[in-house]
Amino acid sequence: MLEAETNWPNLCEFLGCHFHEDWRVNGATPELALETAVADWDLDSCQAVLREWRDWNDRRGWQTDVAASVQDGFGVALDFASEAEARQFMNLVYEKLIVSVRAETGHQWSPE
Repeated sequence: MLEAETNWPNLCEFLGCHFHEDWRVNGATPELALETAVADWDLDSCQAVLREWRDWNDRRGWQTDVAASVQDGFGVALDFASEAEARQFMNLVYEKLIVSVRAETGHQWSPE
């Protein structure tokens, strides 16, 4: 978790705060919990998370098994049935954030 906290502190906080072991308390699905998380963060914070997601993806997202990086690195308490499911979750994080940011800034905004 130290690498995540050091290199991607906003992404680490975003995921860790909203997907820790109690995220299911209200019977939420990962997608609903993610939508709530995005709505709870302001525009600048969402943009910072997207920039860090892009950096994480460039540096670690290419790895065969991102589940360990997501669960251990970011403290996400989701039980992924497969590597593909872990990748789909991280892609969903990006998609929900980018849609929200672009709704506020215009369709041209990019985390680069």
